[in-house]
Amino acid sequence: MNEKVFGPESGEVAHNYDGLAFVYQAEHKQEQQKAALRQVITIVEELPKESLRLSIASQHLGDSYYRQKRYPEAETAYLQSFKAAEQSPPEVMLMSAAQRLGQLYNTWEKPEQAATYYLCSCGRAGEEQSVAALCTRSANTLAVVAKTESPERGSTV
Repeated sequence: MNEKVFGPESGEVAHNYDGLAFVYQAEHKQEQQKAALRQVITIVEELPKESLRLSIASQHLGDSYYRQKRYPEAETAYLQSFKAAEQSPPEVMLMSAAQRLGQLYNTWEKPEQAATYYLCSCGRAGEEQSVAALCTRSANTLAVVAKTESPERGSTV
């Protein structure tokens, strides 16, 4: 009904698909859930001021892939969530996206990436620096540490 009234690419239709994805998750229908979430993402990517909804839908899609141990697909979805979260308040969404990326990379045995996003997720909204700035600083710090490792022992100098 909403598609006929508002058009197939409206926020209202995206909201309906989001609700449908929730129902599919409750019914343990992962493939249908992912299809509904991809519809949400397709619609809201084109809508102005929908970065929060894009971040949330991408996180849910990433969660679904993560549960199936489909880590490359989870990474793509989580990175999309992180990028969208950088564009919108509340900053807690950026911290949540960073936490999920840290967890994914830890499980996936990619400790450098995990550390970057775990450090990023420790940011606090309202402090003098943004979470995005903390993420950049964390990545830069880890890069410096990696460059100073001793080749013989793997320890810092």
